Amino acid sequence: MSPAKEAEAEQQVLLACLDEVGRGEKQVVGELTGCDFTGRGEESIQQTTAFLEKALRGLLPDTLADFVAVNRVRVPVRSTFRLDDRFIILTQSELDALFQNDQGWERFRTLYPRSYGVLDVSQVGLNILCDQALIYTGLQVDWEMGHGEYRLFEKSGGRWEQTESALAWMS
Repeated sequence: MSPAKEAEAEQQVLLACLDEVGRGEKQVVGELTGCDFTGRGEESIQQTTAFLEKALRGLLPDTLADFVAVNRVRVPVRSTFRLDDRFIILTQSELDALFQNDQGWERFRTLYPRSYGVLDVSQVGLNILCDQALIYTGLQVDWEMGHGEYRLFEKSGGRWEQTESALAWMS
């Protein structure tokens, strides 16, 4: 598959995923892509891979392999996805400044009242046929309230639909 068609498939998966996740009218998104194992080394990758193989029964090996390959390092969301004006991308330094003390979430809600919280997304892993995709989303809505989830999508009738999900963490 051509890089352009692959990029278009990734974009379609992200949009389908955002419909599943739900979002605010002006959703805040973290600047860099990533998932549970990004930047944490081989042991973390192996643990996550074992978890996903068990939790997502329909997950194809090539989808998982691509997901792992593209998510070893964080990359800017803007370089991977085209997000329209419904999304506000904040850098890590902007998020750090926002949440520098215990008034962070109050400050967040004042500045971004139409966002559900801070959404993080991974890059999309695709199988060879580009008809199955895996993506990770994390949504933090307060200090101790949020969740991270791996979502498996399949393309059917020209549309990407979520077929399975696996909760990675919850607070």
